[in-house]
Parts: sequence; structure tokens; C-alpha cells
Amino acid sequence: MAQRAGRVPRSDWRADADPDDLREYDAFGPWIDPVRTEIGMPRVFRPWYPELADAAFLLKIPRDIDRAQARPGQDLFAAILAVGERGVCSLRHVGGTVTREDATWEQVVACATYNNLLLARWSLLLSNGSAIHVPHNSVGSDLMAKVTAYVRAHIAAPSEASVPPTLPAVDVPQDFSASKLAELKRTFPAPVAAIHVEPRNRLCRSGRFARRLSTGLMVVDTPEALVLVSGGEPARSIFAPNYATEVRIVPYSRLDSWALTSSTAGPDFRSIVLLAGSHVIEQACLDRPAAVIAALEARDVLPAEPQGEVVGVPR
Repeated sequence: MAQRAGRVPRSDWRADADPDDLREYDAFGPWIDPVRTEIGMPRVFRPWYPELADAAFLLKIPRDIDRAQARPGQDLFAAILAVGERGVCSLRHVGGTVTREDATWEQVVACATYNNLLLARWSLLLSNGSAIHVPHNSVGSDLMAKVTAYVRAHIAAPSEASVPPTLPAVDVPQDFSASKLAELKRTFPAPVAAIHVEPRNRLCRSGRFARRLSTGLMVVDTPEALVLVSGGEPARSIFAPNYATEVRIVPYSRLDSWALTSSTAGPDFRSIVLLAGSHVIEQACLDRPAAVIAALEARDVLPAEPQGEVVGVPR
């Protein structure tokens, strides 16, 4: 009778793992973790720990990988974000190489957050036209909101210019706009007011004249910044839902000028364009944003030259 082949003993990968790697693996998940000690810094980024240790926020951003497929010793973290008194440093591990991006507070002109179900992105827009992006799982959004508040304290201050003229009351629909406005009122110093609102799901046309639905827009005026709240892309297919929310915080003090132009979103749209250094912040809208223009000009943010709008967009 043939003998049964012997089984190959299974390796105990936990017992075989380096203690530092095992500690990092046990703490790994979709959340963003603060780095509090040198040993808590992912090994590939550890050479930068002495330089970044005093940051107000020193965060490690996990890779988007299935926990069941992860093992100790793998590169489990995609990036490090350090935010402190001197500015921001982003380290990213790509293709076996660590790349670095730095920005001083003087270079930062706006801060943006994007959420779409579990997908999220935190961004700093820079005066040279570039941006620092930190993609992450949305379970880390509460922590990144604290980072946003820290950033605001360093790039924005209440405008010393005159307050905007009295504007008609704007109805805020009970969708993402109402909840986001309530959140902004808790976050920003008063007065905080919605000055331009476009409800979701208005019929509109894309660039190919296909019928689509708008994703909504709310522009909020605060003493220190203009806040653009949108559904990400200006329009969506009639048959495709949209769960995205994008919030862009643009301090008045960082703006040089504005313009109103036609929009690539479709023939029904125009765009309010905010210019900050070499950075162009564009927001598509279905209605002429008269109150937004009034708020900008009251803060001494004047139209870009030449004045007026492009052909096809009425003034």
C-alpha cells in the first residue's frame, strides 16, 4: 500500500516576523495613524524622522491594499505627511523610491477635501500652480479635518476690507448643502453665510449636448475665506448616482483676481475663475454668481484684465 506523502510544515509567519514589522502590521488598517516615535515611523521613511519629529501632525498614510493580503515586512504605508510651523512636507514611496514635496505657508493658496464614499483626497493648492495631494480612505477624514483647521490658521486671516454688501437671502436645500453649511458655521468665525446655491439634479447639457443632471453647488462667505462646496464634477449622467462632496477653502488674502468665463462642463455652464499666483481655481456654475463677485470685490479682489467675459457668456 502506498504511503501517504508527508505534509510540508506550515510556516508561522508571525513568529518569524521582525518585531518592528509585526508591530507595524498589527496596527495597519485603512485609517491614518499619527507617528509618535521613531520606531513607529515606517521603515522606508525612518531616515526623515529626526527632521520631522517636531511637526504638529506627523501622519502615515496606508496603502490601499486588502488587509488579508498584507504581511509583516511589506511596505504597508504609501506616504508620510508632516504639517508644522514651517509648512508642509509630503514623503511618498513609489517604485522603490521616496519622493519629497515641501511647501511653506507663504506658498499655500487654498486647501481642498474630496470625499466619495470610501475614497477621499486631501489637497493643498500652491501658488506655483502645483498641488500636494494625499489620497486616503475616508475613515481618516475626521483626523484630516483637524489638519485642515491647522492649515487654515496659518494661511487665512479675517479680511480687513469692507464687508460684502447686503445680499438677498439664499435658500439652502436639505441635501448636502444644509449639513455642510451647519458644519462650516461650527468651524469658521461668524458671520458665515451661503451666498450662492444651486440645488442638485437640475437638467443641463454636457459638451456633447447630452442631457445630464447637475451635482449642486454652494458658495459660502466667511470673514477669512470663500468656501466652494460642490459635488465634484459639475454634472452626472441621468442614470448614474453621485455621492461626491468637494470643499475648497480659498482665503481672500491669497487671491489676486477673478474672472468669469465659459466652461468646459457644457453649454449651460459658466465658470468663476479665482487666480492666486500661478494657480487657477475654477468652479463651474449654472447661474451667474453675482453675489460671489460682490463678495470678492468687497474684499478688494478685482477682475482680471481684460475685464469682461468671453464671448457667449453674458455679463
